[in-house]
Amino acid sequence: MRKNKVLLVLIACFFVFFSCTFVAYGDFSDISGHWAEDVIQKWAGKDVLRGKPSGEFKPDDYVTRAEFTAVMDRIFGYKDKTSRTFPDVAGNEWYADSVSRAVAAGIIVGDGGTGKFRPNDNITRQEAAVILSRAFNLKASDTDSLKKFVDVKDIASWSKEAVAALAEKGYIAGRPGNIFAPKDNLTRAEMSKLLDNIAGELINKKGTYTENIDGSLVISAPSVVLKDMVIKGDLYLAEGIGEGEIA
Repeated sequence: MRKNKVLLVLIACFFVFFSCTFVAYGDFSDISGHWAEDVIQKWAGKDVLRGKPSGEFKPDDYVTRAEFTAVMDRIFGYKDKTSRTFPDVAGNEWYADSVSRAVAAGIIVGDGGTGKFRPNDNITRQEAAVILSRAFNLKASDTDSLKKFVDVKDIASWSKEAVAALAEKGYIAGRPGNIFAPKDNLTRAEMSKLLDNIAGELINKKGTYTENIDGSLVISAPSVVLKDMVIKGDLYLAEGIGEGEIA
């Protein structure tokens, strides 16, 4: 009887493991036909985007600040942590390590008004633009690119350079009617598309790669060999490389 119980537990663990893998790698039940389906599948396949325990991705749900930070952490493979803490991040939450590494990397500074991180607040489009511009070291030559947005006056002064940098590079085009909607919350689908526009491709596993890249490329794993490759965009050597080599 005891052996049967052990066997049942092992079988249950087996199915739980593969169920989680199924969700993590992008076979989501609610993205078929969605405008962001392809990019969601692409980045879920690289374990950058993850779904919900229900097996759904919830593309039109909003992204929290903690979720967005964790995604950035998975892209760049940040290593170092900071000693700085936030009063609303106790240290035992699922996102605590990602927040600590993101702060150490300089892409997160927290809420300047309250000194908090606000992990469970939905991230706004202009907040996401600032984090992305820091992570990918994007600079605007000027802020003229903001003039195409009819709501330019609503873009906060602290985010204008970041938004301009993304607009100048063509990474953001705004919503229909040339609206940027800086204070609106970012959806999970919008996040997926933004990441795809900026990062282009990601190599997060060691090996030899030969395929040409039409856009940019992020490398966040050691022992990567790029052989006879043409990269038309920017090449980002992320912290995840550690002390490994890139050839």
